Amino acid sequence: HQGELHYYQGYHDVVSVLLLVAVEPPMVSAMSERVSLWYLRDAMRSGFDSILLVLKMLFPLIQKVDDQLYRALEASGVEPYVALPWIITWFSHDVKSLPAVERLFDAFLSSHPALPLYASAVLILDAREKVLECECEFPAMHSLLSSLARDPALDIPHLDG
Repeated sequence: HQGELHYYQGYHDVVSVLLLVAVEPPMVSAMSERVSLWYLRDAMRSGFDSILLVLKMLFPLIQKVDDQLYRALEASGVEPYVALPWIITWFSHDVKSLPAVERLFDAFLSSHPALPLYASAVLILDAREKVLECECEFPAMHSLLSSLARDPALDIPHLDG
């Protein structure tokens, strides 16, 4: 797959989790290759064009569930690209609980490659009240959304046992 896939900033976060879980270098190598080819391929192309197209589906997904929340996001001028680090690192860059990250990886590995996009939508939907109370301007909204996955109080159901 030489020349086909390209490193991107954040890929090391994904591989680090695989290293912590699998430990054995041959297993980590095999898992990294499989994850790269089947799940992160769009992010590993020579440019981010493919992954940016995927991200453009984030706010329409939110609109299907909560039009008021969608309108608040749109009015602020914030772009769905705020979720880029969540999707390309499978949340491992922001979520600091290793058991939570391991559970997210389990879910992502056993599901469709679009699941991180849906998880991003759920994260924003879950923060509905915060988003609606936020100033309707780009800097405030971007700051709020960027911090959602880093929130130590993040409640990912059933992640701690």
